[in-house]
Amino acid sequence: MLDLFRKQKTAMKWILGFITGIMALGMVVFFIPAPTAVSDASSSATIAQVGKTEVSTGDFVATFRRFLKSSNYPNDIEFLKKVGVPRQLLDQLITQKLLIQEAKTFGLDASDRELKERILSYPLFQQMGGGVNMQVYSRVIQQSGMSVEEFEASERDQILIEKLRHLITDSILVTPEEVAQSYRNNNEKVTLDYVLFDPVEIEKSAPVDEAGLKKYYEANKQKFMTSEQRRSKYILVNMAKIRANLKITDADLRQYYDQNRIRYFINDRTRVNHILLSTTGKSPEEVEKVRQRALEVLAKARAGADFVQLAKEYSEDPGTKASGGALGWVDESTPFVPEFKQVALSLGVGAVSDLVTTRFGFHIIKAMEHQGAHTMSFEEAKEQIRPTLMAQKADREGSALADQIYAAASSKPTDLDAIAKQFGAEIYETPLFAVGDTVPEVGSNPDFEKRVFGTPLNKVGQSVRVTSGFAVPEVVEIKAPHSPELSEVRARVEKAFKDEQAAVLAEKKAEAFAKAAASARDFSASARSAGFKAETSEPFKRNATDKKLGDTRDISSVAFGMKEGETSSSFKLRNKFVVFRLKAKEEVKPEEFDKARAATTEALQEQKRGNAFQSFQEELLARALREGKVKINEKALNAALNRRVA
Repeated sequence: MLDLFRKQKTAMKWILGFITGIMALGMVVFFIPAPTAVSDASSSATIAQVGKTEVSTGDFVATFRRFLKSSNYPNDIEFLKKVGVPRQLLDQLITQKLLIQEAKTFGLDASDRELKERILSYPLFQQMGGGVNMQVYSRVIQQSGMSVEEFEASERDQILIEKLRHLITDSILVTPEEVAQSYRNNNEKVTLDYVLFDPVEIEKSAPVDEAGLKKYYEANKQKFMTSEQRRSKYILVNMAKIRANLKITDADLRQYYDQNRIRYFINDRTRVNHILLSTTGKSPEEVEKVRQRALEVLAKARAGADFVQLAKEYSEDPGTKASGGALGWVDESTPFVPEFKQVALSLGVGAVSDLVTTRFGFHIIKAMEHQGAHTMSFEEAKEQIRPTLMAQKADREGSALADQIYAAASSKPTDLDAIAKQFGAEIYETPLFAVGDTVPEVGSNPDFEKRVFGTPLNKVGQSVRVTSGFAVPEVVEIKAPHSPELSEVRARVEKAFKDEQAAVLAEKKAEAFAKAAASARDFSASARSAGFKAETSEPFKRNATDKKLGDTRDISSVAFGMKEGETSSSFKLRNKFVVFRLKAKEEVKPEEFDKARAATTEALQEQKRGNAFQSFQEELLARALREGKVKINEKALNAALNRRVA
């Protein structure tokens, strides 16, 4: 593949931006081997045999580490096991190998030309005109955690899988009826009159029946068992103090910049301001009035009025109105709606756009400044680098100091105060707390919990990261689980008892009102006569979110199947109950459907094909497991998780 690129005559210096393209590969980058994962003989151990190929420990560990780095999940192996993350990732690795084998069974392959076209199809390569500096290409790929050979082998695999997907799904079509139904489902709107019955409001005025409370506690004692509690004394290495004494020199900054120059590549970009006149929730007639007003504002902007002042006066974008419509820099990777981004990037400096229509309303965009693609100079980048280096250096020094404190405290756990003083650290003590509690000064910290609850009484645990630094904890008290007296947990029991009683009462009131309202001509009057307040929703689509009703998924299937004037039974809406009447239903307009028919067909067809290919993958894996073509080494999997990933 390198030879193919060497044939290109033009070498573009801003290939440095290719890393952005690599990040855009998504799951491709997840499911490839990485040399960093293979550091000893155990890395080549087989976790899963897939026909004649295998998933090694190194492959799995590399995948798992990429997942942890890019996700918001805690680095807690036991928790990740409970939610099934390891097995899902392993299934993905196995499925990818099965798909490649299946593709080859059909005689599919990936040529050098196809590989080249795929890599050059990434947006940044399209901007480069196909020119590639091979030394930089190799360095960028390697810096992202893989060799060129591994990256290109992975790309070939993706080409095979994509060809297989087309082979299996291209014959799947959607009918005109399915398209029409999909458009209706996504665009019909209903407006509801409704009454909410909130147990919280009922609970406020509900008296506590002492006999009932005691009976409730005796029947639910198990719920109020106290779990094990622990009290810890800990030495804190305060990171703020460490940072205050750190010095970062220009030489340090320069070294980091030279080693990480790729991070400071900037795409071709334009700084824009905009004025938004919102059309959200408005009728066609109202939208036309908004458009006319937007045209008036546009005329002022083009006549030379101060754009920033116009935005402050007329814009209805709450996030940018105060700043005069400033949206900052926009480039190809900015997550704006396409119709807005396309216009913003096409404007010359100082130019004002025509009205740009998006789902939010009418926009007027002005280009304030433009920068071509470039790598930031050291002078531009160094103040961005400083906090990064500061954090890294502080983290290293703080961790090293915490390790020294742990070593000293382990030998003298009863002399924590003296040790803290010796190292210039701070000492704190927690109250008794259970797993899941919020601890003063520490907050909700699973790692701190794990350390304290995994350390024996009067012993010191290894350092653990907390919000303000590193903590070295000693366990000074353990209180075993027990069944408390009612007086010890009265507040909790009373709250639970009142919650339960209020929910029952709210449901009864909702059911009674639903029966009365079903035959009433005036829903609001019926509510008033029963002592309730009826409200009216905004028009909303299926499964949308209403300002007051919130998520409407629980009631959408019923609401959209009702006739105007029909009243529902009592429905549970999360922790509340609701009774509603269909006030109005907005059917789709044939002319609007005609305009959207092609796009709806394409989207629905892609969805249908995607679902079909997903089902194919699931069945492929299930069949391979049934037939013994896939064998998983659970022992090797658990060993990888316990020793290598944590």
